[in-house]
Amino acid sequence: MPLVILIISLIFLPGCQKEAQYDLHRGTYLTFNEMIDKLTTADIIIIGELHNNQRHHENQLRIIKAIHQRHPSIAIGLEMFPAESQKILDDWLGGRISDNEFIKHYYRVWAMPWPLYRDIFFFAKENQIPLLGLNVPERIAREIAKKGFQALSTDVKRSLPVSSCPVDEQYMDFIRRALKMHKKGVDFQYFCEAQKIRDIVMAHNAVNYLRSHPGEKMLILAGGGHAWRPGLPREIEKVSDYRVLVLLNCNGQDCSDVTASEADFLMW
Repeated sequence: MPLVILIISLIFLPGCQKEAQYDLHRGTYLTFNEMIDKLTTADIIIIGELHNNQRHHENQLRIIKAIHQRHPSIAIGLEMFPAESQKILDDWLGGRISDNEFIKHYYRVWAMPWPLYRDIFFFAKENQIPLLGLNVPERIAREIAKKGFQALSTDVKRSLPVSSCPVDEQYMDFIRRALKMHKKGVDFQYFCEAQKIRDIVMAHNAVNYLRSHPGEKMLILAGGGHAWRPGLPREIEKVSDYRVLVLLNCNGQDCSDVTASEADFLMW
C-alpha cells in the first residue's frame, strides 16, 4: 500500500488524530506550525477547498491568521470574485459600503452561503488585509463552457490576457482527476477551456498585484480544480518567478492519489 494511502487510512481509525498535516515531498507528518513555517517561505500560497465544506474554510482562516502573524504584509486572492468587483471589495474594506450591501454583491457573484466565508472576510476587514478579486467574469467563463473559447467575440478576447486557450488531453485528464469527473467529448473540452481561462486570468491578476506591491505575499483561496499544481499554480509559474506552494484540504474528499507533483501539503 503506498505510504500516503496508508497514512490517510490511519487518520480515520478510532483513536487516531482527526487533524493532521502531511508533507508530500518528504512523505511525513508535520505539525501545524512546521507547515506554516514552510508555507511562509512562498510568495504565493494556494489553499484548495471544496466550496461547501465548512472545515476547509476554518482551516483556511487558521492558516491566514498564522501567516499574518509571521508576515503581516499579505493579501488574500479570491476565486469567488471577478476582478471587475475590486471596487466593491475596496469600498467594503474601507467602510464606504455597509456589510449588508457587500453581502448582496457577494451573492451576485458567488452561489455558496455567505456564512461559509464570513469569518475569513471579517478577519481581513478587521486587519485591513487587501482582498483581491482574481477571476474572469462568470458570463465569459459560461460562454466558453457553452461554445468554446474561439466563439468569443473579438472585443471579449481583447479583454483577456491570452488570445487562445488550448487544452490538451493531459490537462483534461487532470481535470477529471481533480474534480472526480468521467466526461469526454467537445462539451467537456469547452468545460476545460473555461476552467483554464479562469486559471490564466487569476494568475495574471495575482502576479500583476504582487509586482506592484513588492514584499507582500498572497494567499489564494480556490477550488481544487484550480488549486492543484497543473491548474492555477502552473499558470502563475508561466508568467513569473514567484515561489508557489499548494495546500489541499482533504476533509470530505479522497486525497489518497495526490502526488508531490500536484500539491505540496495535505491538511485534514
